[in-house]
Amino acid sequence: MKIQNQCTILCATLLFASAMYANDTTVPKYAIKSNYEILYTHSPKKVESFMEMLEEGTLYGRLRSNTFMYQWEKEIDQKQQNHLTSGLGGSLIYKSASLYNLDFTTGFYYTYGFTDIASEDAA
Repeated sequence: MKIQNQCTILCATLLFASAMYANDTTVPKYAIKSNYEILYTHSPKKVESFMEMLEEGTLYGRLRSNTFMYQWEKEIDQKQQNHLTSGLGGSLIYKSASLYNLDFTTGFYYTYGFTDIASEDAA
């Protein structure tokens, strides 16, 4: 359990630092529509060599947090409990530059949930 907590802290720290580095610009690299579709406003350029393909790629970073509180007006039974749940996560996406109309995209996503209700009671 202790190793899992350390890994969670490490991943959250790396995501935060990388997202801050990736988003260090005056013009946003992407926009998020209301349906959570990501629109990229900055695309990597066309290059002439494989090394340039990697060097001229673009890193996109994003941090997310959501919190939900469930409070019933009247609890019917013990299965129906008031509770609070929250999540913290993010993503790092790398888009390579284009070499002869060939490019690639890779991403890393991470999320961690916090809740005040036991997992067996959450169902």
